[in-house]
Amino acid sequence: QIHPEIAGDPRVTVIEGLNARDLSAADLADRIPDFIVSDVSFISLKLALPPALAIARSGAKAIFLVKPQFDAGREAIGKGGLLKDPYDAARVAGL
Repeated sequence: QIHPEIAGDPRVTVIEGLNARDLSAADLADRIPDFIVSDVSFISLKLALPPALAIARSGAKAIFLVKPQFDAGREAIGKGGLLKDPYDAARVAGL
């Protein structure tokens, strides 16, 4: 979900409903991004990052929403899909 004002900016390309692993330059009409914002669902950033970074301009900036439950491993997940130990979030984020 993206605010309509941001989505309507000609510098912005909104891509929804695409498996992040399948992202290619063609999805951006061969535009090379200077800035990437990503909020992926049900996928590890370890899988989502490489395709996005591969098509970005060298030195591009990025903001990725970290959802540690997708990187922490099954043993770290409790009821409702949440982390059992909040320290796992920092571990997954590399902090």
